[in-house]
Amino acid sequence: LGRTMFGKLKVYAGEDHPHTAQQPKVLEI
Repeated sequence: LGRTMFGKLKVYAGEDHPHTAQQPKVLEI
């Protein structure tokens, strides 16, 4: 499971994922 999650993290880091869009909203608050 650890390796799978780490691999997904690398993919998400390269591509734009929902979490990236949520971060700016948190900063606004």
